[in-house]
Amino acid sequence: MVDQQISLLTFFSADSVKLASMILYQKSGRAAGAYSHSQGIKGLRDTNAGGIEARDGFPADPNDIFLTKGASPGVHMMMQLLIRSENVGQ
Repeated sequence: MVDQQISLLTFFSADSVKLASMILYQKSGRAAGAYSHSQGIKGLRDTNAGGIEARDGFPADPNDIFLTKGASPGVHMMMQLLIRSENVGQ
């Protein structure tokens, strides 16, 4: 394990390795290639909810948080939810 950590630190900062380890620990199955919940990894949603609460001063429910690969995929997901067919809005 120590040799593996030393080789990782050759290519990545200690903070990056620590964050990646934390994310993998929060994933069920502990594998990077495994599918996660469609809302995103629960542990990351918990962490984000805590950050929102600390920043904004009011409770945030991790079950109301959806993690996406960026703004565009998030908007696309919402548009799919809102537009059921090509007849919507006519």
